[in-house]
Amino acid sequence: MQSTHGRGLVILVICWSACACGATERNPGGTAAGGGQTLGPHSSAGVSGSGGADSETLSAADAMALFAQAPHCTTDSSTSYLLEGSIDGGMVKDAPDGFSGGFENGNTGHFTSPGFGGSTDPTRVSIDFEWKHSLAYGQASLISQGTVIPPAGHPRAGEEICITRGVVGFPSGGPEDGYFKFWLRGARLGPDCSGDEVPIEVRGCMN
Repeated sequence: MQSTHGRGLVILVICWSACACGATERNPGGTAAGGGQTLGPHSSAGVSGSGGADSETLSAADAMALFAQAPHCTTDSSTSYLLEGSIDGGMVKDAPDGFSGGFENGNTGHFTSPGFGGSTDPTRVSIDFEWKHSLAYGQASLISQGTVIPPAGHPRAGEEICITRGVVGFPSGGPEDGYFKFWLRGARLGPDCSGDEVPIEVRGCMN
């Protein structure tokens, strides 16, 4: 399901299951309504934003790193969703088989997996997060709030962990043109970020 409003701005994209789901329009002026970081090969400016319980500044370097880093989704339907990384020292990984979830990219943004009416699956990494601005191709934003739940077999399996820092965006150009990418970089125990800090380095993509 997809809806657009205004020239070149992607307003809503939802995937209910594993599918090729990406933005189909571009923002020729390079600025999405409400903000976001627009990036090119020589970008150096940053944009301030809030990331959960803490605050940080999103730099062009961080956003370019998001666009370049693994995992890499392709047009092959077998790689429509990939996730890899670690939470509190325990490795996590998710593959496209049986994937159910997706994202909205309107005046604000939202990603969830498993989600959008799908049943929970304790064997998968459960993620739900939001960002504050609509994003066009080549733009990135801080994650404003969210949670992640490690899967069965992880030392913190089933615990709800608050995302305090993260980046989300859509690369422009190259093999992942318009694909959805995210990078979780900070977390605390508990859904309200009131617990101890938890080391996290989780990266994902969806085409």
